Amino acid sequence: MIWPLDGASSDVVFNTWSHFSLSLNLEAASFTRYITPTKVEQKVRHLVIEWIRNEIVRHIPDAEVLVFGSTPVDMYLPSGDIDLVVQSKSLAVEGPPRSNITRIADILRSTDMALGEVRIFASAKIPILKFVSRHGKFSIDISVNVSNGVAAASIIRDFIRDIPGVKPLSLIVKCFLRSRDANEVYRGGLSSYLVVCMVIYFFQTHKGMRKSHTDPSSSLGNLLLEFLQLFGYDFNYLQSGISLRDGGKTFSRSERHWIYRPSQPRLCIEDPQNTQLDAGAGIHDIRRIQMLFIHAYDQLQAEIQRRDRSRSKALLLEGNSLLQIIMGVPLNVSATGPRWIAIDKANARKSSIGSILPCSIPQGDSIDY
Repeated sequence: MIWPLDGASSDVVFNTWSHFSLSLNLEAASFTRYITPTKVEQKVRHLVIEWIRNEIVRHIPDAEVLVFGSTPVDMYLPSGDIDLVVQSKSLAVEGPPRSNITRIADILRSTDMALGEVRIFASAKIPILKFVSRHGKFSIDISVNVSNGVAAASIIRDFIRDIPGVKPLSLIVKCFLRSRDANEVYRGGLSSYLVVCMVIYFFQTHKGMRKSHTDPSSSLGNLLLEFLQLFGYDFNYLQSGISLRDGGKTFSRSERHWIYRPSQPRLCIEDPQNTQLDAGAGIHDIRRIQMLFIHAYDQLQAEIQRRDRSRSKALLLEGNSLLQIIMGVPLNVSATGPRWIAIDKANARKSSIGSILPCSIPQGDSIDY
């Protein structure tokens, strides 16, 4: 049994399946239901965001505090960051980005919002500050007067609406990369934005999904295998780039002059917001990610074939998870699933909404984005 929903037993019954690839489909669908943010988790995040927003606006009346990244589209993992941007004309007039981000940091330091240090990364291409919220223990990233993140969230929301499979498959891929410490760009991993762009392209160019009206959730396991095969074995990182325009296509990197070093594989993705920009330019070791995809594909295929060949009733009754093979945990993991996911889920649900409500935020208030 795996991926219990709110403490209930798993909705994957392994010993009812005669073919293990079918079991993987149901297991993947169950996993996405488990990892998808609950209404309580969403509410806790939104209340913390509103608390930060109120405090910043109290000191900078013309400020707008906007949310971008995975939070607005509910595609974050339980321990995922909250990305905020402060838009303010007065800040734009008063000083350069570095001094503006320092002012926001000073505001936060004057409150009890932060658990520990408020860190400023002023030398980054886009100056940001980082801290962990006292309530909810969320990692918060804040920038000032940067608009592309908010626009990107709107674009991604439209794709999710038009392609139902994007959200569940993206969550699985993000969890896989998280389990391999490959989900942070500065550590050589892939950002959530790039993962979603890859998943969108995958669905756009998937002949079966384009021609069929089948619910993708019924074949998520097979789709995961095909995604791993595409970006592990098939995609030409040396010559091709990805565009989400015109229903999804590839283009020649050399014709776009997106060749950074000869004979170096790169993940080049035309930014949906600005087709002149390479959204994957910051990824300098796509070969590592490619090898993770290859290894995961090989592991899953080999295990499915082994189990199908054995037809062992004992193996069926063991209730061992296929998905856990690529999540970096033993097959005999407990029913709560991979430990980091179970812990993050527990922490996300542990906080009582009432206990984190600042007195300035009345219960029941709606939160708009």
